[in-house]
Amino acid sequence: VIVMKRCALFPVLTAVCSLATGTRGSLEGLYILTAPEGQLMQLNWTSGSRVPVGKPLKSSGLQIQSCSPTAIDTTGKWIYTLASASNGTTARANDHGLRLVAMQLADGTLHQSQDELPTSIFPDATVACDFTIATDGGWDAYVTGVANSRLRSALISLQDWPGSPPPPPKLFLDVAIDSLRLGGAASIPGSTIDADNVLWITLRRGLAGLSLSTKTIDRRVVTPEGKTFHGVQGYDMLYGLLSDDTTGQTVIASFAAGETPSIQQGTIPTRGAVAQNCTSFAFLSDQKGLTYVTTTGDLVTVDLTGSPISTASACIDGVCPAGMYYEPFVF
Repeated sequence: VIVMKRCALFPVLTAVCSLATGTRGSLEGLYILTAPEGQLMQLNWTSGSRVPVGKPLKSSGLQIQSCSPTAIDTTGKWIYTLASASNGTTARANDHGLRLVAMQLADGTLHQSQDELPTSIFPDATVACDFTIATDGGWDAYVTGVANSRLRSALISLQDWPGSPPPPPKLFLDVAIDSLRLGGAASIPGSTIDADNVLWITLRRGLAGLSLSTKTIDRRVVTPEGKTFHGVQGYDMLYGLLSDDTTGQTVIASFAAGETPSIQQGTIPTRGAVAQNCTSFAFLSDQKGLTYVTTTGDLVTVDLTGSPISTASACIDGVCPAGMYYEPFVF
């Protein structure tokens, strides 16, 4: 019984759990969520084939929007997203009541926060796509967005031991967006936590680095004039896509975790225009590659120089990923 309750918490027990529950032993792969039903699937980035995992969120009365943010906690093997109560049809752009939810990669088991995103932190929140999620390897997630011209991040814990419900969301960051000199909210929000325990947040003209230890933004990365940085993922090295605001030409971009990072641009243009939503990018860390969705519905995978690896269909019967993230571990 103890093992069964701890399956989702300790990866070393995955093999034991899979024998006891019938779930998959290896969880490595690219995961997507579909909208509005919130079906978790594993997507093969070379063939485009999909394998559903567990029941969709709609079976629990929840739904997600068409570009909901996602992040995977690689310790507990959960994929996080923002969901709202289902209205029985589709996810509306003006739905309120967003809450953080997590689904177990092994079998889709649902775990959700007891509280909705507080209006005291995000009073103008209308769409899930305005937010980004980053995880710290434990039960905590940082939900970040721009509200009232301020960059704000809420720390939300889903830890729920018997007799100890998770604490309510807490305001972790609150800073005037203009003071950062990095433009306003990004068209494609993104965030990740690097090897220095810094939360990187994409903005219109660069990235802000928030130290999780000091709760201050003490690092900045400015994008070249006329270019936009999309998506940010990684650990020692941070990767994303850099597009030209005029031509739309896109290349791989990277910068090293450190106190004075600067963007390094690739020289090989990627194939196809990047879809302008939260599904556009995933870093395939142990595969040394990136994969992204194009405006034509293709899933293009390239190596870290931008050289093509494969192209597959990201959409089936008009249903495209609403969120996408890669899990590199095989335990």
